[in-house]
Amino acid sequence: MLSYLQVEFIKLKRKKVLFWAMLTAIAPPLINMIHRLSLPKASLVNKTFAEFCKFDFTQWFLLPCVLTMLALMIFCTEHENRTMRQLRIIPIGGVRYVFGKLITILIFSVVYMVISWAATLLSGLIIGYDDISIAVITKYLRICITAGGLIMAAMMPVFLLIVAAKKDYILSTCAMLIYNISGVMFAGALRGIHPLASSNIIIWYSGSANRNVIISSLNIILSFVIFVSLSIYVLKQQEG
Repeated sequence: MLSYLQVEFIKLKRKKVLFWAMLTAIAPPLINMIHRLSLPKASLVNKTFAEFCKFDFTQWFLLPCVLTMLALMIFCTEHENRTMRQLRIIPIGGVRYVFGKLITILIFSVVYMVISWAATLLSGLIIGYDDISIAVITKYLRICITAGGLIMAAMMPVFLLIVAAKKDYILSTCAMLIYNISGVMFAGALRGIHPLASSNIIIWYSGSANRNVIISSLNIILSFVIFVSLSIYVLKQQEG
């Protein structure tokens, strides 16, 4: 598995667009910093570092877009370059193939959120917030790492479609947009049903024994297992 992951990262290293996509993680904190510095010091907008730490746009829009783009790269290029036949000859089983791709996406997802956390912390230091402490720094680092893992898991329905659609970029992108928008607009109503809506509850309230947290956690786990299993099944059907 380690050698397979190494091959995946070598292939992605050639994709320069991925580097620029990862840099979008610094955009929200940078814009927030510029906005805060343009306001009077007495302004109540983002008065504390806790208020400044907003990962909503990154969590709901940027990260899912980047993960979808990454999934399209690592799943669809196998079909475009006709390397699927070589993978069958080696052979690499459907389980190893899917989990290798998903672990790659997971690593990029966590790294993306860590970059966002680092940019947010640096912006807060430049602004000069006096409520920045080790406890606050570690709290938001934990939130970002958790978000990276959960959002990747919550995107499994889109990844399944990417596996099934093979080289249909437009269909997969449209599905991602519909999936994300529905998760944002109906987050309250779809909590415990829509994995992306469920992930938000776990990310921010994971420390509590809240009923919604438990239901949302079960929703994420169940949907992840179901859609991973379906992805492996679809892949095996394509091989047949």
